Amino acid sequence: MERLDSQVREELVERVFTKKRVENMLSTLKKHLNTRSDSEKVVVRSLETSLKNTDVALERLYQGVEDGVLSLDDTLQARVQKLKAKREETIVQISGTRRRGMVPINKITSSQVDAFCNALKTRFKDA
Repeated sequence: MERLDSQVREELVERVFTKKRVENMLSTLKKHLNTRSDSEKVVVRSLETSLKNTDVALERLYQGVEDGVLSLDDTLQARVQKLKAKREETIVQISGTRRRGMVPINKITSSQVDAFCNALKTRFKDA
């Protein structure tokens, strides 16, 4: 069984984790990320619009209280808290979407791919 495991690991190292295959995987990943990046820009714009609308709603409520048009009762406080929670959630979603789009895959160099492949070879050869 150990000999078979060793042969399987050796084949993985020699056929799958080659520099050319890893570079092809990275190229495919770059294309995927670029496609996803365009759709994420649309999502961010939509979230930013939602955030702006929430800010406007909060501002209107605050202005109504300041002007004396609205009294600060439990219902209004609950509404303000709900809008604040929605605002925070939207900010988190915007940040998460932007962070996903910031994968520095374009900065991976050929020497880093070599180092990665060599590290994998070492790991796989060590039972």
